[in-house]
Amino acid sequence: MSCHPTPSPKIAPKRHRGAALVIALVLLMVLTLLGVSVIQDTTQQERMASNTHQRNLAFQGAEACLRWGERGWGTSGQGLEASVLPFFNNATSGLRQPITASEIGSTDICGFWSDTFDWTDTALSQQCPLPSGLSQAPRFVIEELPLLSPPGSSLKFGPLPPTQYYRVTARSQGAASDAVAIVQTVYQR
Repeated sequence: MSCHPTPSPKIAPKRHRGAALVIALVLLMVLTLLGVSVIQDTTQQERMASNTHQRNLAFQGAEACLRWGERGWGTSGQGLEASVLPFFNNATSGLRQPITASEIGSTDICGFWSDTFDWTDTALSQQCPLPSGLSQAPRFVIEELPLLSPPGSSLKFGPLPPTQYYRVTARSQGAASDAVAIVQTVYQR
């Protein structure tokens, strides 16, 4: 018997083909693309939610300013409900005669208020109290519209007295200046 063990025959290692590595890399690539797509979708949804919030702030500011324009301005704080109104002669800030065709130009009435009218000019519009969360104080304009005779006159009682209407237009921005809302009402007095 010999003291030395006999060496076993050497078996050459099998050569790996790398299929597992290729499959793992393909799966990793698919998961990466899926993750990037989910992140982009989430980012877009956050942007849309932020824009909706900004538009909502602007709309609420414009609506509050509209109510202020109808009821809160003036020395008595009664707005259009006051017993005596100032003259609507385009000289008082925010109180004007109806818009003329020459002022509107080639745009429509909505384009006039959003694009043409200078809301920053304090001689043309009045400022409302600044609600929290807005970048600038909302502003309003009141137009005195022509007198209108209401329908329903009778031969027995004669014509009804004409009714005075006012158009109140208010504009507000959200916390970001690119979110703008313009609202308008017609007020009968």
